[in-house]
Amino acid sequence: MSGAISPATGCEPFRTPAGVFLDTSTGLWSTEWSGLGGWVATMCGGCVDAGWKVMTETYQQSVAAERHPIVSLYHVTKLYGKRPALQDVTLHIQHGEFLFMVGPSGAGKSTLMRLIYMEEFPTEGQVTVAGFVSSKMKRGKIPHLRRKVGLIFQDFKLLEDRNVHENVAFPLYVTGASNSYIKKMVMDVVSRVGLYAKRNSLPRELSGGEQQRVAIARALVNSPHVLLADEPTGNLDPDVTREILKLLFTINAAGTAVLMATHDHDLVRRYGHRIVHVEQGEIVKDEAAYGTPGVVARAALAAEDEAAATAAATERRAAPAAGALQEPQHRNPAPGA
Repeated sequence: MSGAISPATGCEPFRTPAGVFLDTSTGLWSTEWSGLGGWVATMCGGCVDAGWKVMTETYQQSVAAERHPIVSLYHVTKLYGKRPALQDVTLHIQHGEFLFMVGPSGAGKSTLMRLIYMEEFPTEGQVTVAGFVSSKMKRGKIPHLRRKVGLIFQDFKLLEDRNVHENVAFPLYVTGASNSYIKKMVMDVVSRVGLYAKRNSLPRELSGGEQQRVAIARALVNSPHVLLADEPTGNLDPDVTREILKLLFTINAAGTAVLMATHDHDLVRRYGHRIVHVEQGEIVKDEAAYGTPGVVARAALAAEDEAAATAAATERRAAPAAGALQEPQHRNPAPGA
């Protein structure tokens, strides 16, 4: 119980089992009263029943909204001519979920992502993304959808003649955002991906891992609800792959749903997140997350970092020893020399 008193009724506010309050002035759940309005529920006998009813109904509605999938595919089939790229696929991705999608090249992973991004539309079935429905989608609404969905490509797709800041800002320029807003958002996401010091660099001046970070920042600049990552580590070495995964996990921990496609089965099994297997256009297996995925992922990454550091230290120690074993070879002087 809080010791705070509602100025509207003189009653002590009622606390839900989840430890949150609903402030009627803001409509928001919080552990603190904002001071701007009264409590929905109080502890006095005259109002607790009515207050509890309103509070629980509103709380249940907010929980239901959070649990409602941010992305849903319902019995989706996609044909190219007569060839099926996807066949009767049903898939739901929850708010804030991290999901790996694995399968060989040509399995249908990229097609599925294009349907979510509504670059293409299903031949049969329906796709819903953040309230947008494929069967009711009008061309003019597609830009509004794409502000809610960020997309990361394997080959980065950066503008080679623009620096980091300009590449990241590009989606905001397209929406007509103000210069002050663009500057604020770009500086924020560039800092989040660790590239503030290189904000004025051109893509050719960056490593592969840094270029992928620029692509991630560009995908984040519109504050999307969903981030689609299509083989984002496919061209990167193991150390850089680990850094990109850390970044994606951090983004997900902040509340953004992430769908990452990869053909690397061994990569995804270590992190505890849900794994969907796609083969020949069909979902053949859907493995639930285990443990607390964020905790499992952080522990796995920490163990990998430690192993990599140990291997590097061992290699450094071995290098001088190997050099010491190689005695300089001197030729015997020729007779009469």
